[in-house]
Amino acid sequence: MILNIGIEVYVFIGLVIVLFIFIMVVLPQIKYNKAKKQLEQYPNFKEYKKEYYDFTIETDEIKLFIRMIDIPKNSMITINSKTTWCLSYGGSSSDLGRAYPNKKYLDELKSFLKNEYPSEKQTHKVILLNTGTEKINRYLNESELDVVNYCEKVYDYKIISIDKLNEHITQLGIKL
Repeated sequence: MILNIGIEVYVFIGLVIVLFIFIMVVLPQIKYNKAKKQLEQYPNFKEYKKEYYDFTIETDEIKLFIRMIDIPKNSMITINSKTTWCLSYGGSSSDLGRAYPNKKYLDELKSFLKNEYPSEKQTHKVILLNTGTEKINRYLNESELDVVNYCEKVYDYKIISIDKLNEHITQLGIKL
């Protein structure tokens, strides 16, 4: 039985559903393809679908295993341990010192961060952030936090941003 409500309500509900699908499915795919297009210019680039990592780039001496994650721009990442990452996000970026109202653990990274990728070459595990986050922190112990910079080694991986991809990849020893 259809409720007796105006067509405007159905149009509004339809628009909300379309917007939700765009934000959750289409937009991450666009960002993924943009990153892939930038990475394709590097030597021996390969894309993987059924691995814990998304891409590899290799030269004669170095091999990068790259995992891309989708994060919001107004966010903060806290690295609690080698395999536990917490993403805090939301709120107005113009309000300095704000608390981030939303929080989730990035469980999709655990397998990539845990695994070892043996190779006869020098290897780097790389986390590629599709947008720059406001801050990356790492727990040194139970009460001390340290700020992590891009391309700085954290445990056995490095974090790079898509915004400065060429600069970060060059710092890792890969040249065009």
